[in-house]
Amino acid sequence: MPEVKTPWGLPKIRGYSKKTLVEDNELFLFDEESDPIVNVLCGKVLETARIEVLEEEELAEMSRQE
Repeated sequence: MPEVKTPWGLPKIRGYSKKTLVEDNELFLFDEESDPIVNVLCGKVLETARIEVLEEEELAEMSRQE
């Protein structure tokens, strides 16, 4: 099997890469932008859990009345 030679370094980049340029306020600000999403998710989970508990209590009450 022939040996594969690895290069000693990467070629020098000339100029700049347009894909890495970021303007001010273009990045995702996690603390600010994730807060509303987390609030909605937590609210939906709590609402669903509450509905499930009420349904279980209703079924238990119906079985007690029979």
